[in-house]
Amino acid sequence: RWSFVDVASDGRVRRVTEKERISDCCSVGLYFFDGFERFRRAYEAAEPRTGGERYVAPLYGALLAERLEVYATELPAHTVHVLGTPEDLHSSREALARYGATMPLRLPPQP
Repeated sequence: RWSFVDVASDGRVRRVTEKERISDCCSVGLYFFDGFERFRRAYEAAEPRTGGERYVAPLYGALLAERLEVYATELPAHTVHVLGTPEDLHSSREALARYGATMPLRLPPQP
């Protein structure tokens, strides 16, 4: 369910894994690349997962292998709303409603 990140004290990423816990830090699924070409090279270098899927977080492993600097920013847990499943979307919508915010999404009926 999660991508995990091993982060040095200065915020530099040392290692990223998918579904293998290597630290107490996990990715929330917001990723940034400094350009499409760098993303493309990392994507092409990534090994396909079972079923042909590729996850974005491990693409940073390709950048780290090139000895590029990758940084992570820590977010307070209460500001993170997981959106990976329909159930997560419903939970996030309810949490945001408590703060007076809304999600402009049409969600499927809750199971």
